[in-house]
Amino acid sequence: MLSVRIREFAARFGALADLYIFKREPRFLGPLVPIPAMHQVPEDAQGYPAVTPEQLLELQKKQGK
Repeated sequence: MLSVRIREFAARFGALADLYIFKREPRFLGPLVPIPAMHQVPEDAQGYPAVTPEQLLELQKKQGK
């Protein structure tokens, strides 16, 4: 357990040193790649909750048998 605490302390100290002592900035690793997102929810998609209380009771009855 002591080794984990020492490792965590070293990691936090290293992060603070990067920020305040070495003044390091984030690196630019390449052009931005857009991530397409579905903007429309299908009409037949089930809403929240994913399982209705009635369906939950049916599942419990099936598992109880």
